[in-house]
Amino acid sequence: MNNKLISIEKINNAAIQFVNNMSIDFIHPLFPRTKDCIEELIEKESQWEDSDNQIPFLPLNRLNSEQEKAKGLQILQEIIESGQFTSGKYVKEIEEILGGVYDAYCVGTSSGTDALIISLLSLGVGKDDEVIIPLNSFAATENAIFAVGAKPIYVNIDMSYNMQYADIETMISEKTKVIMPVCLYGSIMNIKEVYDIAKKYDLHLIIDAAQCFGIPQIINYADILVLSFNPFKNIGTFGKSGALLTRSEDVQKLARMYSYHGFEYNKKNIKLLNWGYNCRIDNIQAAILKEKLTFFELNALKRCYLAHRYISKLHQLEVKKKISLPIERLNNTWHLFPLYLIENTGRDLISYAKTKGFEFEIYYPVLSNQYNTEYVTKYCKDLDFSKSENIHMHTVHIPLHNHMSIKEQDKILKLLYDYFDK
Repeated sequence: MNNKLISIEKINNAAIQFVNNMSIDFIHPLFPRTKDCIEELIEKESQWEDSDNQIPFLPLNRLNSEQEKAKGLQILQEIIESGQFTSGKYVKEIEEILGGVYDAYCVGTSSGTDALIISLLSLGVGKDDEVIIPLNSFAATENAIFAVGAKPIYVNIDMSYNMQYADIETMISEKTKVIMPVCLYGSIMNIKEVYDIAKKYDLHLIIDAAQCFGIPQIINYADILVLSFNPFKNIGTFGKSGALLTRSEDVQKLARMYSYHGFEYNKKNIKLLNWGYNCRIDNIQAAILKEKLTFFELNALKRCYLAHRYISKLHQLEVKKKISLPIERLNNTWHLFPLYLIENTGRDLISYAKTKGFEFEIYYPVLSNQYNTEYVTKYCKDLDFSKSENIHMHTVHIPLHNHMSIKEQDKILKLLYDYFDK
């Protein structure tokens, strides 16, 4: 397969043209050329029954199209016949493919969380070191830091839902070793600014890109970039898996050793490190991921089209100052679609939607500084995170996934207008 993907920016631009009822130039042999064609494709692959009264946030039985399921079953049969469930040719193949996409060394791992842990270890992060992160990420981000004996240092977010880079310098200390921005909900906003700060203070930068696969240029701003292929992501395997990417040969060698029992690079059963994890990607997940990658660009186009259709259809609510729509429109994979409610709280809208059979969510429901943990009790008591808390309180996420239908989206849009008209 071609290791160079169509850029997400180009895919978003195509989606915007479709929303505006314009035809697109030829950019991929499988891509539809008109608005009617993309909507026909979306409906065909959605597997949604119009008689359904419920609209789930993320329907697990529709994470994969019928074609994806068929290809997955076919490759699973091959793996079962070979018996190569853990080690096998697909591990090397998928690392080469992902390395080609990002123009970097790739180390496949058993999850995105493991990739974060291995990344920190490979950069020498350890006991009592500090790692700066945004406070609205999934727990895995800070758990990886705790796992290596270091301490997460929380920074506020801005309306992009990413790290507020203006606050970073005030949190840097002599113990700071790494800054770890998170491309939350699929947006890479502020990454370049965070990178500039890291370089200014000679700090390492790890990008938690678990939610924004397919924007390869961000590797230019990272010592290590981490991916997740959890089934819920824009592209996922049939289980947990992940990867880390780096342009440093020394870092990738260390990462391979830490991810596989401390064995010397390319020498199985000969230890060079005192210890290492057992967290390499399994052959079975690598094979599934290789197949799923062939669907990625078309799935990304559908997802981007639905996102920009939301933006277009909800514009009047923004004009009326009921909501704020996402800021980053082009370099965004739309892992999730957040709405900022100017006067209402996210939980109020979630409750209203639930009465109508709709499932809205908040990702993630609790900010890191609000956990009931010993670390938070000691560390966060004198810090001001009110800006982030206010953004979080007014944010809600509405359904968006690769195989959502136009009809589902129309019902969601109607519900939102009904909510603000009540």
